[in-house]
Amino acid sequence: MKRLTITIIGLMLTTPVLGKIQCHTPQELKGFTLTKDSIVLEEKGSQFNLKAKDRYLSSVESPEQVSINKIFDFEGKNYRLFIKNVYNFSDVDDFVSIKSSNGHEITYPLNCH
Repeated sequence: MKRLTITIIGLMLTTPVLGKIQCHTPQELKGFTLTKDSIVLEEKGSQFNLKAKDRYLSSVESPEQVSINKIFDFEGKNYRLFIKNVYNFSDVDDFVSIKSSNGHEITYPLNCH
């Protein structure tokens, strides 16, 4: 029981509180500002406030690594925004995938800070 309590407290301390994360695609075609409750999508000089299905994924590889997966719909397209490790952003591992209503999908790497 004591070990379980220590493990739960340890997980609470290592799970990040999502503050404000800003990301953009190459050439800054699309920008995203993530908070715990919303996403601000910046596109073509306009800003849109969106709600997203929020999923925190704890990594099996390392307890210090926590990923974020946000899924939302906007203008008939399905977006999946994935950040592999909130403690160490990566242009290789972080991405946004956009799927149109007719099934075409495009994936952009994300530059986050």
